Amino acid sequence: MIVAITPRQWSGLVQALAIGAAVTALEKTTGVSFAIEGARYIHRETLFQIVEAAVRARRSEDLAAAFDAANVCWSRYQALSRALKCRRQTIRRQSDLLPRVACSDGHLCDSRCSAACSQRGSPQTRPSAPTWTAHRSSVVGILRSKQGRDRPLARRGHRSVTLSPEDIAEAAVAAARRYLLAAREVCIKHIAPDGRTDLAAAERGQRMLHGLAWIATLVEALNATNNWAMRMGRFGGVDALVLRIGFGEYLSQLLGGLPMSQNELVRPVDLQLDDAAAELAADPAVRAFLQSGNVAEARASLVDLICRG
Repeated sequence: MIVAITPRQWSGLVQALAIGAAVTALEKTTGVSFAIEGARYIHRETLFQIVEAAVRARRSEDLAAAFDAANVCWSRYQALSRALKCRRQTIRRQSDLLPRVACSDGHLCDSRCSAACSQRGSPQTRPSAPTWTAHRSSVVGILRSKQGRDRPLARRGHRSVTLSPEDIAEAAVAAARRYLLAAREVCIKHIAPDGRTDLAAAERGQRMLHGLAWIATLVEALNATNNWAMRMGRFGGVDALVLRIGFGEYLSQLLGGLPMSQNELVRPVDLQLDDAAAELAADPAVRAFLQSGNVAEARASLVDLICRG
């Protein structure tokens, strides 16, 4: 498999395969520059023929050496069964990086040896996952149904209920939607102050509109993930960690910088959303995901659960 998306990847591939003359001739014929990824996509079938002919003309050993020398993004083809096997091996190696602590008898353990630890004695120090109960009192106040009534969080046969990621995901989505509405109002103010779109202003504010579109896309992704969690009902393990890590990452992007392309980010300051961003960051549900969502311990726990199958 060969990947040539970025300009550097493309130029490396052209250099490694020595197809510069053929590519230049095609550029003159089509009137485009293949340094632009969009142009390569439009003419992908013709470019594929050029690349394929160059690849067929050389031995695999020579190609590998040329690709590596030119820093081409490539990999040998693998059957699915082989790829899955390599993936499992990679995950196992990553799981070896889980935090290890000293148990009461002095041996090093991690979260996978709880059974052994229970026989040896309780650990002196055991890394624990960040709890979602830290913000419970403030989160409960904003977890309202559409009718304005409190969610029956404590009516599950227990006096107290630990708030899990899916419990506060809906509140985080609501906060993200308020941020999106603030972004929309800013764009309307600049692009359509009198209710009608000013085409010249829209042209000048392309970055602002592009940013609004990406914010809306990300908020909808959060909403879809929350809907998935609600359909699943009460769940834990891998599903809960996926939701927790995903919400933590996406909410962090809304506040710190949302990628719109490989080298372009939209930040709150770009849309004059400093106050709205501060309000979003202060929301209890959002703050819980920011502090305990996409953190190293959560990712390590997810890897560990995947390794266990």
